[in-house]
Amino acid sequence: MAESSELQLNNAEESQAQESAVHPPQIKRRKLYLLFALLFLIVAVVVLALALQPSAPRYQSVSASNCGRWAVVEQRGRWGVIDVASGEEVIPIEYGRVNLSSGLAFVLDESDPFFDGYRDMAIIDIESGRELFTHPVARSVFFQAENGRAIGVSPGWGGLIDLENGEILIPLGQFSSIQIYGDLAVVYDGTDPRSLIIGGTWEFVQRNVGIIDLESGEILVPRGRFMNIQDVRDGMAYVECRETGQSIIDIESGEELISMSQFPDAGGSTWFSFLGNGRIATHIQMELGGPSTVAVIDIESGEEVIPFGRFDRISSTGIDDLVLVLEDGHWGIIHVESGNELLSIEYEYIQIYSGLALAWSENRELTIIDLENRDETPPSGMILIERWGRHIVIDLDREIEVMLHDRFPFVWELRDGIASALAWDDHHVVINLESGDELIVGRAGQHRIPILFADGVVAVQQSRRWGDNFWTFERVEDLIER
Repeated sequence: MAESSELQLNNAEESQAQESAVHPPQIKRRKLYLLFALLFLIVAVVVLALALQPSAPRYQSVSASNCGRWAVVEQRGRWGVIDVASGEEVIPIEYGRVNLSSGLAFVLDESDPFFDGYRDMAIIDIESGRELFTHPVARSVFFQAENGRAIGVSPGWGGLIDLENGEILIPLGQFSSIQIYGDLAVVYDGTDPRSLIIGGTWEFVQRNVGIIDLESGEILVPRGRFMNIQDVRDGMAYVECRETGQSIIDIESGEELISMSQFPDAGGSTWFSFLGNGRIATHIQMELGGPSTVAVIDIESGEEVIPFGRFDRISSTGIDDLVLVLEDGHWGIIHVESGNELLSIEYEYIQIYSGLALAWSENRELTIIDLENRDETPPSGMILIERWGRHIVIDLDREIEVMLHDRFPFVWELRDGIASALAWDDHHVVINLESGDELIVGRAGQHRIPILFADGVVAVQQSRRWGDNFWTFERVEDLIER
């Protein structure tokens, strides 16, 4: 009996040993299954979270406004306006075309872009979203808006629009275009100016042009008297007449103040440019293709304030009493009345930029003078100018060029110390000029360039596959070099 119990015990131990020898691989396999399932679950959760996370809106096209606050964007062939800081649509993306000018959006609603059916045009104030003007048009082009007025042109309709009340101040009628100079409008008829050579002499195709006072609606200069009006300033107009050539007239009286006939020795040509303060620069070419001479003339008295032959060139600085002069290959800035030099005539080149004079010496040293506020602290920061056929960044505080062209052949844009440039290897780069950080935002050979907006926002073109490009808005500090 004892032997039987011992035998059963041995058999049980052997059975347990066999089970222990068989089950460990199964247990390990189960653990692996559980591990793989856990990993799969983690990946699924991550993918789901990424899918549910709101992604940045994508646009097929992007263009900037002058102020950098708004952007005109395109999605699925429709256009609208967004606030780049918040991403909100200030003008819904539902229009056939959108243009921005002076805080206004000119929108065209078209049901079928392939046909010229009648569509609704509207002018919308971007800040308030208020619709200022609406009209059904066949095709509309708006090219100027300022001081509460806008110009609209469409086949069979158009004119100068008062945005306060929606009235058309000057209907186009037979006019081909309108150009605004403050409270005056220069109107043109439908004939384009052309110059023809007939029998070896110049013949001019007549073009009717006139001037209208926008406040009173009075016709100050009737159409037909002049064939062209090149400039309007300080109550005077620079006009061109078939019989007498170019002259300066008083707009209110129509009196001729300065005429080509006063310069009989001009065998080549004569042309004028307004300098302000009742003075003009008069350029005379003694023979066609030959050198020219220039003088500053007081329009009221006809006297030469700066005589002919004194300088090779004279041009406006934008400040009435100051002119830019060229003598023996060197540039300077002088006072018209006294002739005193503000910048001595020794510079290789001088460029006027928004009231600033940027003067380069022969050894490329830069001097900057604020012409408008000479006794005040000069402006600071950085500006982007064009010289020698390329863009140059100027640091106003240090009065030096920020030498980018050695690494970047083209600098496209500058805003708030951030520059958009093209590197020599065809990568588009956003550069923080203060820190020197370079953020590569475009692949090599990509023709679209990043667009800079206010508050450090940049529109960047991206590509998922060949030909599938889209734009997104990102903050400069969020971009990483890649």
